Amino acid sequence: MTPSKIVLLRHAEKPDEPSDHNLSAEGKTRSQLLVQLLLFLYPSIAGIYAAGTGPNDPSKRKIQTVIPLIKYLLHDDHQPIAINTVRLAKETEQTANEILSNALYLTKTVIVCWSHQKLPSLAKKLNAKHVPEKWPEDRYDVLWEIDGQSGKLKQIPQLLMPGDSLYGIGE
Repeated sequence: MTPSKIVLLRHAEKPDEPSDHNLSAEGKTRSQLLVQLLLFLYPSIAGIYAAGTGPNDPSKRKIQTVIPLIKYLLHDDHQPIAINTVRLAKETEQTANEILSNALYLTKTVIVCWSHQKLPSLAKKLNAKHVPEKWPEDRYDVLWEIDGQSGKLKQIPQLLMPGDSLYGIGE
């Protein structure tokens, strides 16, 4: 009853000012470019999750990163999608359980934009194998694709912007 693919990504670039909880100009560009990449790689998106804001996490960047994708899917006569932005980044177990048990996602793809500190934990709770221990602070340019049946983790470089790496995390 699991999704065919679960795709994890970190929010797009943040500004240099620590008190700014929005995407930087570069982050906004990446979020727009991600739409076509994700649609090309995953034509059967059934769900989108983005960690919401709350106590100790006022960042809006996770939600802002997926808004262009949501807008596109809602205005392009795609199949219905489930959107969840109410879970906090620390709620990895609840999020994983919901994704793995939702019948709407069977044989479909779920996109998850989360806080980089919690992505390895979330990946493990989604039954991913061979997960890197940390997501580096300076990496915004990679997707983690989890095969819903085998748990195999595949790292996919985004290659959307100048400076994006050809390599996954820890490769």
